[in-house]
Amino acid sequence: MTLPVLGPVRRHEHVHLTRGPRREPAGPYLAAAHAEDGILAWRWWTRQELADPAAEPVRPPALARLLAESAETRPPA
Repeated sequence: MTLPVLGPVRRHEHVHLTRGPRREPAGPYLAAAHAEDGILAWRWWTRQELADPAAEPVRPPALARLLAESAETRPPA
């Protein structure tokens, strides 16, 4: 399915960061929830991948910068 291009995306989001173990999404209703939301796939990105200018676009566009700034200012684990 091809969606029409309607113009720029205008949205306001809050990004919350936390530290935790890397894990795969799991749960008895996950597949059904993804299907209902139209999620076809998911993946993890490294900070290096997010900062790559040739990488696919992500939202928010400044995510790599936000993560780098957070890593510089957060207290040690």
